[in-house]
Amino acid sequence: MKGKKASRSKKGTKTTAPATETKVSQPQYFKKFMCTMDKCVYNCCHHNWQIRVDKNTYNKYVELDNDIGREILDKIKVVSEEPFIAIIVINSDGHCHFLDEKGFCSIQLKLGYNYLGRTCRIHPRSISYINGIFETYLELSCEEAVRLILFEEEPMILEEGILEPDGSGNIIPNRMLTAEKYTSDRNAVGMFAKLRMTSTAIMQSRQYPIRVRMLLLCLFIEQVDQLLGSKQDPQVIPCADESLKWLSTGIYNN
Repeated sequence: MKGKKASRSKKGTKTTAPATETKVSQPQYFKKFMCTMDKCVYNCCHHNWQIRVDKNTYNKYVELDNDIGREILDKIKVVSEEPFIAIIVINSDGHCHFLDEKGFCSIQLKLGYNYLGRTCRIHPRSISYINGIFETYLELSCEEAVRLILFEEEPMILEEGILEPDGSGNIIPNRMLTAEKYTSDRNAVGMFAKLRMTSTAIMQSRQYPIRVRMLLLCLFIEQVDQLLGSKQDPQVIPCADESLKWLSTGIYNN
């Protein structure tokens, strides 16, 4: 796998889950993802991305105690924020130092997949912990992920999976969200679920071209944002119901 931008986990967050059979909700396309490596046009090891190295992987490099280990450590800068305690120094072209002339990761070629840092192992996969539930999905910063998410022939469905732990034996979410913190309405969790369901229904309405579905989603989000901004929280769920009603009529084909 290739690198990714800095993790957006909240600083100081310690929430983790044990490695043993941690269940997760994931879209069916999630397990289909495979990195296209040198065939990728927008390579994630390019373009000045900050690639972080977790503590366990860094210790593996230290323990190598050979020329390969010293070469890797020479191109890594130690920082203080755990669980990512180092970053890979990019070269003058803005590329990862470990990317070879053919577009492959030299660390993986020389040492194998298990010597990649957590960031490089999971990208573009992400983990969220939302209202007490672990979820996984693919980031749109990867062109192959975009192809799977937006151009799959079948509508998205959610299925149960098992989370893969990182090198520490824990599951560390990229994002955490508790709905009550972001709205004044007492039914925050129900509202959040309704918004997600409506947004998914819009994108699954295959009777419309994808450009129309994306426009409808933007308009729906704009309506909700206006309601929340004017503290009309109780109107959000009726707004969602109205959007679903019109969606089912096929009126937007005109």
